[in-house]
Amino acid sequence: IELRLVREAAPPPTLSADAARTARLLDLLAACLEGKTFRAAATNLVTELSVALNCERASLGFLKGKDAEVVAVSNSAHFDSRTELVDTIGLAMDEALDQKTTLVYPSPIANSVAILDRHARLSAAHRGAAVCTVPLSQDGTAFGALTVERPGDLPFESDTVAFLEAVAATLVPVRELKRREERPGPVRLQDSLQAEAEKLFGPEHFAFKASVAVLVGVVLFF
Repeated sequence: IELRLVREAAPPPTLSADAARTARLLDLLAACLEGKTFRAAATNLVTELSVALNCERASLGFLKGKDAEVVAVSNSAHFDSRTELVDTIGLAMDEALDQKTTLVYPSPIANSVAILDRHARLSAAHRGAAVCTVPLSQDGTAFGALTVERPGDLPFESDTVAFLEAVAATLVPVRELKRREERPGPVRLQDSLQAEAEKLFGPEHFAFKASVAVLVGVVLFF
């Protein structure tokens, strides 16, 4: 009985740093998947990311030609891409993409050789905020960047940067969602019909086929 009481009184086990990071990452992906469109998914992602890391703003950008185009800003379902602030965020993304590396401002590394001019400009526009940009890539080819800003008294530690890089590594599905939405209407319709046909006739979707069979049976019965 005493042993049971000790167990009940003991605090629940705490997650390790890696487990906690994985749990946060899964939460972000779940929020992203809740969005039915690319814009909604991207906005959900950066909004949840800004909350998780105590950031004042998180932005996602994809390459359009040679320059990054900001496609989502936290807590902003709609934003004007022509504003000076959005342009400044895009330039910070370009800076990281040009150097093909994660950039942190102010730099935690003394005598760093990284060029941070555009990050310094973004920081100045945001009352001296700390800024971090992580390039996004697939199979070694860059396709965008993730830029986050937090208060100047909350600099980006190595663990936070590692978490952002883990998030960036999972953003390929978001890019694919954007590609699908940009395809012509007839192509999207064809893909949708094909997906439904595979659900109905593919052996790996037994549950879906069973539910369809039940529904057909009910219709025929009545």
